[in-house]
Amino acid sequence: MFGKTKLQTWAALGGCVCAATGFGAQNSKSAPANESGATTSCSDYNLIDVHGSGAASYTESPAGSVLAEQLQMSLSPKQVEVDTVPFEAAGGPITLAGAALKLPRGYHQSVVKIKNWLREWLQALPGDCPNAKVILVGYSQGAQAVGDVYQERAWKQVVGVVLFGDPYYNHADSSDRFGLNFQPKQRIKTKLDGALVGRKPRDAFNSSLVQSYCHQEDFVCQAPLSKYELVRYGKSQHNNYTGFGEPEKAAKYLMGLIGSSGSPKPSPKPLGKWPTNRHDGPPALFLMLGANFISPDWSSCDPAYCIVGSDNTVYVFSVDQGINEKGTIPLGYTDPAEGLGELKVPKPDIDKLLAP
Repeated sequence: MFGKTKLQTWAALGGCVCAATGFGAQNSKSAPANESGATTSCSDYNLIDVHGSGAASYTESPAGSVLAEQLQMSLSPKQVEVDTVPFEAAGGPITLAGAALKLPRGYHQSVVKIKNWLREWLQALPGDCPNAKVILVGYSQGAQAVGDVYQERAWKQVVGVVLFGDPYYNHADSSDRFGLNFQPKQRIKTKLDGALVGRKPRDAFNSSLVQSYCHQEDFVCQAPLSKYELVRYGKSQHNNYTGFGEPEKAAKYLMGLIGSSGSPKPSPKPLGKWPTNRHDGPPALFLMLGANFISPDWSSCDPAYCIVGSDNTVYVFSVDQGINEKGTIPLGYTDPAEGLGELKVPKPDIDKLLAP
């Protein structure tokens, strides 16, 4: 639960995230071609820029726009295509105060809507453009949504992630890029996390692909701030992620990850199938799924793990010490065994789970 200071921070500065997204491109460089947002032009790299609270539909975040331009200069405009969220991200003081209170509406609903869109986008892309690679960029509310979806599983097509002002910022994670504006004198606040609590690394969260930028005195990724700090800095430290070379530095880091050639490797051929004719599992699992509004189409369990298919998603659970979700895999994933392996499911369990 948030302390009083964190709640005061979000309520007092609720309008600042909207201001931060008010400048930046007003239209996506390529509007989504279908409901999931996956494009059909099949550039080598698709940069998905997820904007912050209050931003209009098809709006690039300021830092994401600079980052995209840098990558297009390093590769070419034809190789890097930019896609943005096709709807507004909820913002405003009341909405963000609700975020601090963890109310199941307003900000929370906006994050869930963005996550659903991004997840469907990532699931559709391999079928439309099997060789395309993805770079995920998120600012503020968008950083929270991007980080959440990226942590769900090891998305094979994702080659890099950049977060700016993440409300779930985790100072202890290796993705941490903390600074007093890009060139810090000395890190003063060493143990502050985001206003919505620090992101906890999971098995599928490969932090080596991630850079998470947070400015000291940024009330979104550093909390709680004192009343003096809130008055002195206000929204300035959350709105200045384009002024100190951080998007440029992130672009160089990404180029180091993907290589200067810009030639993605072809995707593997489909291998294996999901056991869509199986229907088993402990009763407690189905009670939990019902409480989370997941309607199973099929399920497959052994004593330690369960996989559950619902619509176009496969949910992976460990069940030997309580029921805990380990991540999700698209139903159309090319190699189910590989996907389960990336979620640290042991091979003997994989063989049992995938048996017809």
